Amino acid sequence: MNANDIDKNDLLNLLEEYLQPIIQHKLDFFIKEQALYNENVQKFEQFSRFLLGVTPYLYNRKNEELKDYSLSLLEGFINPDSPNYCEVTFDKYTTQLFVEMFSPLFFLYICRKQIGQEYIEKNKKHIIDWFSKIEEISFSNNWIWFQIMVNVLLYKLELKPWDSKKNELLHSKIDALYYKNGLYYDGKNGQIDYYNHFSFYFYSLIYAKIMRFDDHNNSEKYILRAYEFGKIYVSYFSDDGECVPFGRSLIYRFGVLAFLGAIVYLDEEIMPFSYIKDLLIKSIKLWGEKDIFRNGYLNIGYYYENMNIMEDYNSYGSPYWALKFFIILLSESNGFWEAPVEH
Repeated sequence: MNANDIDKNDLLNLLEEYLQPIIQHKLDFFIKEQALYNENVQKFEQFSRFLLGVTPYLYNRKNEELKDYSLSLLEGFINPDSPNYCEVTFDKYTTQLFVEMFSPLFFLYICRKQIGQEYIEKNKKHIIDWFSKIEEISFSNNWIWFQIMVNVLLYKLELKPWDSKKNELLHSKIDALYYKNGLYYDGKNGQIDYYNHFSFYFYSLIYAKIMRFDDHNNSEKYILRAYEFGKIYVSYFSDDGECVPFGRSLIYRFGVLAFLGAIVYLDEEIMPFSYIKDLLIKSIKLWGEKDIFRNGYLNIGYYYENMNIMEDYNSYGSPYWALKFFIILLSESNGFWEAPVEH
């Protein structure tokens, strides 16, 4: 990556390095960690989180083999007649599937031109049936966003009609978690930590991007809150781009930059693009100097592999939530890419 600036090719080349296991069709579904969830769920999690990077990669670079491989894996996971079917059973061993439902639908939506309508039509029933399972359960934390985004993306893919009443109910549940100054509690009396970065603002700004005309009021509300959160966000980082390590799921590492990626995708200067560029360059450079890989995969740890900070829901694919940051590559705006780098 360039020392003093970044462009799309720099970030695409970096993303390509992270995606090597799936680009080479070598996702290793047999490496097990002691996660709470069963083996099939861990497999789907690994696949789904790689899609967070595959989506912006394929949006920018043509790769038919990677596209077809990703689509065949998805089809196998959601087709009840497939030996790889990943059943949603609503017990504690499969609930992680709800967290993973966003990225496959986002992949189908963003890359719909490359994928083609034929694939959607062929798998229409399985897509609707499998992803709609999330409607059968109630959430009270950041997982509400997965319900919102599944509904939105099924609607945008023209697979389900829009239910404005249900949508408003879900947004009212998000509002109930709002504290002040741009901060959310993750659940009633819950924590205020990096899930503001990982989840609340990542999904709310994506929502605003794709629903600004369908749901202007909620979209503008989340954008205004993002402005408030931005004032606090800068305090999480030192001058050299290092972020404060605290809270849950430290293994997501540069996933804390997802907020910045979502800002650029939204294409609204919630924080100055010149500042975002400076922080990205410094932070990515720092992470590149850390020992965060094992056998070509992100390991479980923070600066190095460390099972002592592992949560009970962490598995071998979990660290790839860090790829959320690469949503920045979906930006078509010259405003960010041509902005000067300023501290």
